[in-house]
Amino acid sequence: MTKKKSVGLARLFVPLTGCMGHADRFRLLDEHRMSKGLLLFSLSLTLPSLAAVADLSASTAGGWTVQVFSNSAPIGINRIQDWRIQILDAQGQPVPDAEVQVNGGMPEHDHGLPTVPQVTGYQGDGIYLLQGIRFHMPGLWQVSVHIQTSTAREAAMLEFSLPLSTSPDRD
Repeated sequence: MTKKKSVGLARLFVPLTGCMGHADRFRLLDEHRMSKGLLLFSLSLTLPSLAAVADLSASTAGGWTVQVFSNSAPIGINRIQDWRIQILDAQGQPVPDAEVQVNGGMPEHDHGLPTVPQVTGYQGDGIYLLQGIRFHMPGLWQVSVHIQTSTAREAAMLEFSLPLSTSPDRD
């Protein structure tokens, strides 16, 4: 029985980056017969934007897309959360240099958010950081995102329900 060598993750990237000679790349691939799953895993580590899935998404009347990526997945109850909000125009291009405001509440209970979240900065690629959003009870929530640039004004409504089970105080 032959003993297989363990290949570190760094060596797996070498064939993908072309840092080895042509023959060595094929020998390494043939020697270890990387599975499709491992190759996809390796690619997702090097290309994280391809692996990201938005927690919430909505469109504006002008065809812009607003996507929310929460630091607290799933979005839950009684947790102060930060959101990365990506804004893409109707052609799918990132929207830089916008003024972004967020507010919301529970329409069925006629009250707003228990905090006053703030957009604190632009992170590039159409992504704005929202800090300090919290939801204090289960039910239907609406969060509106208002976007203003030098040439356009858009708004999107994110509507979602939070179940009781998303509370950190419960199982």
